[in-house]
Amino acid sequence: MEGRITIELRTDNTPDSGSGLPDLGHDAFWLMKAIRDLVYTDKSGNETAMGEKYPIVRATTEVS
Repeated sequence: MEGRITIELRTDNTPDSGSGLPDLGHDAFWLMKAIRDLVYTDKSGNETAMGEKYPIVRATTEVS
């Protein structure tokens, strides 16, 4: 069975012109890279980098 974890971040500071989309893309890319190094601690206290526990496969942005 395949599972997925979704994290949604929102901002009200994106210009109507869409010019903020590249900034959001940069933030999404940075977050995707940073999550890989985040240390996960399981119930037994064992620590593993999130990038080793889960494949980080996608970061997307959208403006509405």
